[in-house]
Amino acid sequence: LNPGTACPFTVKSTMPHLNRDWMLAQTREMKSMLSLINEWNPAVTIDLHVTDGLRFRHDVSLTVSPEFGGEAELTQSAQALLNQTLTSLGQIGHHPIGFYPRLLDKEDPKAGLILDVDTPRNSHTYAGIRNRIGILVEDYAWESYPLRVKTCLDTIDALLKSIESHSIEILKAESNADELSKAKGAALIRLTLRWMYHKQKLRARWSIFWDTNTTSSIRPQ
Repeated sequence: LNPGTACPFTVKSTMPHLNRDWMLAQTREMKSMLSLINEWNPAVTIDLHVTDGLRFRHDVSLTVSPEFGGEAELTQSAQALLNQTLTSLGQIGHHPIGFYPRLLDKEDPKAGLILDVDTPRNSHTYAGIRNRIGILVEDYAWESYPLRVKTCLDTIDALLKSIESHSIEILKAESNADELSKAKGAALIRLTLRWMYHKQKLRARWSIFWDTNTTSSIRPQ
């Protein structure tokens, strides 16, 4: 469901972006995909992409959902799956990163990075609100095609092995999250909406396009 450059982000209402149609399901293709998701009910989904923005030197980034929200047990299982995959990729010579880096200031990498919560119009976060694990894989676009393919294959292999080793915990966490959601479904919960911009100092070693290692603050948004 990745239309690439044939279907840009801003399009006519008659041709919505399939990668952003998970919540609204405006297209026949997405309706068919969601029918398949409902039928199969996958415990983990993996969405394969190529970066279209920041020219960082990490050859692949992985973003997992749920990450900032969701039931605690499921979030911990998702993080454990991500951590093992990152370790496995590093052991075979890759340079993975566990989030998609977005610069706060594109002209000044030292200004920090922004980490924000992706909306459920995207596949991996849509999986998260269903109490399932979603993983967004972004291969580095500026690498040669053969190396991108190899990175993608190695990432899939590492993910599948990690999923297998954590399968019992993942299924248990998802089942428990489903039960908690059912219990909350009949409850009235008062929510307070508050917009926050929180600067958090985290140390992250990452490499930008001019091959200079930069230690930067990461700013959740």
